[in-house]
Amino acid sequence: PLELGKTYSWSVALMCQPTQTDTPMVRGQVRRVELKAGQMPNQINSMMSQKAILEQAALYGKSGIWYDSINILAKLRQAQPKDQTLGTNWVKLLDSVGLEAIANQPLLK
Repeated sequence: PLELGKTYSWSVALMCQPTQTDTPMVRGQVRRVELKAGQMPNQINSMMSQKAILEQAALYGKSGIWYDSINILAKLRQAQPKDQTLGTNWVKLLDSVGLEAIANQPLLK
C-alpha cells in the first residue's frame, strides 16, 4: 500500500512504433492522505441516500481527495445518466480543476 503523506510520481508514455521519434507522455503525482475525523470510507452503500453520497463526494473534493470525489460522481452518473443534479455537480467539479473541455463528454464503461 501507499505510505501516508508520501508523494509518488508516475508517468505513462505511448509508443506505437519502435522507430517513433516523438513519444507522447503524461506525468503526474499522487499522495495518500489520511481521512479527517467524520469522513467515511469510500463505499457507495445502497442504504445511503443520493444526497448523502453527493455530500460525501463534496467533502472528498474539498479535502483534495480528487480520486474518491470523481469516482463517486462517475459511478452515480453511470447509474443515473439523466439526473441533472449529478450532471451539474460533475461539470462543476471538472471545471474547478480546468477540465471543462471534457466535462460534457460521455463516460466510458
